[in-house]
Amino acid sequence: MAPYAADIEQILVDWLVEQTEAARVGTKLPADLEAALADGAVVRLGTFGGADDVISIDTANVDIEVFTGPDGDGNPTTDVCHDFAEEIRELVRVQLPGHHTAEATILRTRTITRPTERDWDTSAICRYQAAYAVTFKTRTA
Repeated sequence: MAPYAADIEQILVDWLVEQTEAARVGTKLPADLEAALADGAVVRLGTFGGADDVISIDTANVDIEVFTGPDGDGNPTTDVCHDFAEEIRELVRVQLPGHHTAEATILRTRTITRPTERDWDTSAICRYQAAYAVTFKTRTA
């Protein structure tokens, strides 16, 4: 039996890896975030809530966080983080609808919350968070 709903988190992680130059994209942060940020931006993605309109058509609320490390002087790279979060927003809103995988087709996307700077444990790390509604159709055959 085919799954009721595709693994939208994995589909989106794979898609963001292809679309961006982030050093790392995943559903969990690396154990040593500061060390990982030395290689570039880190993107964490997760789903929360959502609903299904009909069987095989689902809407997932997706949280996307962008992290960037400090500049050479130890200051947060707020502009870099903001610009990358906005780049992802444009990709999600413009390029993601119509994306096909073996498991699903992305039907539409909507911004729930625009990219917004959020606090993080270490002041030298910049974090932007945004949320999107992603409606997709699971392929059943």
